[in-house]
Amino acid sequence: MELKNNYSESEVNQPPSVLLVTSLLCLASVCWAALLLTIEYIVGIEMSGTGFLSTLIPAMSVGYYFGYKTGDIMPSKTRWCAVLLWTLASLVVFSIILMSLDISLFDLLTELGEISIFIAVVMLITIGIAYLILKSGEKMAIKVLLKAQKSA
Repeated sequence: MELKNNYSESEVNQPPSVLLVTSLLCLASVCWAALLLTIEYIVGIEMSGTGFLSTLIPAMSVGYYFGYKTGDIMPSKTRWCAVLLWTLASLVVFSIILMSLDISLFDLLTELGEISIFIAVVMLITIGIAYLILKSGEKMAIKVLLKAQKSA
């Protein structure tokens, strides 16, 4: 099965805006973080290894939502812009948290030294993975939608 981007300017079903996709990615991130904090509070232990899930779950959920809602994949440019804005929003929140703790981002990067280059590379890889996961969520939802339409 080949999925195509069938959006055009004259269609009623326009692709989602970058800001809408970014907003839902941020909302999904906050909800996932709240869920993790609640589970950690109830269980009484801090879970390790949930960092990648904080990218995977929101991206997959939002991709699935838009794929199921529209029945089509969104334009690549929309997806890239949304993922980049989502990352920027996360960095802004991280910077605000650092400022509230009286920690300078510049001082932190200086203290980390060469490790900050490794962190930047990991962030770039994470952005690429988030893009692919968002698209994968869309494709999964479209397949489910097509299957449901065939059985109906």
